[in-house]
Amino acid sequence: MNTLPDPHKLLWYSIPLLFILAFVGRDNTIDLQYNDTYFIISLFDAGIVLSFIAGINGLLYYLLRDKKTNQTLVWVQVVMTIAVCFLFMISGLIWKDWVGADYQRFKIANLSIYILIFLLLLSQILLIFVFGKPPGKNNNYSETVLKSRSIPTSFFLT
Repeated sequence: MNTLPDPHKLLWYSIPLLFILAFVGRDNTIDLQYNDTYFIISLFDAGIVLSFIAGINGLLYYLLRDKKTNQTLVWVQVVMTIAVCFLFMISGLIWKDWVGADYQRFKIANLSIYILIFLLLLSQILLIFVFGKPPGKNNNYSETVLKSRSIPTSFFLT
């Protein structure tokens, strides 16, 4: 018996929660330092973008729900995406209170935000592998294409 919800539903359920966190932190910002440049990210804008990412992922899972996928990989990608989105939003809410004027804490918080951004990108790259071709007996692309065009494969493969 499958007690887990569909991945698209779980991603779509996270969107209102991300909007609520974005609304609560609408006056907060995250300051990121990269070399000599400071990037100031509004937490409200970050919440909108993260909600959009969750919505697009949910839409992809919904449209491809009948496609055979590796369920372990699906749940790793979904949980990783949702967890990183919420950790990013929560870290934005406590950013100013925790960092204050301490530069050492700023460096730690800066590195943690960069790690979260990297993990979010990694989870989106993992989405490509979720919907990749499952292993089967005929994974040779050139043979499949050539046979579908009724061209002898020996002509091209010799």
